[in-house]
Amino acid sequence: MIARMSSPLRSSAAIGAALVLASALAHAAPREANDVELRAAYCIVVIQEEVTLANQLWVQTRSLPGAAAPATVSDDALVTGLARESRSGPAARSPGGRDVALERIEKGMRERETALNRLRSYLVPKLQYLDQGPLTAATQRADADRQEALQIAAVCTQQCGGGQQPCSSACFDKAAAPIVERFKGCRDPSWLPF
Repeated sequence: MIARMSSPLRSSAAIGAALVLASALAHAAPREANDVELRAAYCIVVIQEEVTLANQLWVQTRSLPGAAAPATVSDDALVTGLARESRSGPAARSPGGRDVALERIEKGMRERETALNRLRSYLVPKLQYLDQGPLTAATQRADADRQEALQIAAVCTQQCGGGQQPCSSACFDKAAAPIVERFKGCRDPSWLPF
């Protein structure tokens, strides 16, 4: 005859088994990041850099005389597209153009900060469970893309006689099209599952 465990012993055994399983899961090897998590890691680097550059552009623009919009900006700002956003349209060249440019830069910063917060809220809670190798590779790819974009911007500025806006923008948009598309995809993280 098989003896049955009493109810308290059965409960203790079940709790013990659950604790052993939970402990094993907590110490399990990290899992591979999926495509969405890798893209989020890439985009966090891209958007963080764009926020930093937007802040720099804002400071540069703020220091200009009241009626002047930025005539030239660094290649970093050109890469992000913020320079074009801040100088586009006749309002940026009119009296009060600096204020218009500042508003556009601030709007761009707010949009990027919103995207950055969304990306971080998705990825950061998962980091402890993910294999860090592929995530590091994704962030290194973002850095490499940024460096390549800066090199393209420098070449375009040189080819266009010191950065004449229509020429350098067209050159950059054509030469850096794949990078520009990846960066744009980061600015609107609607691809996140929430």
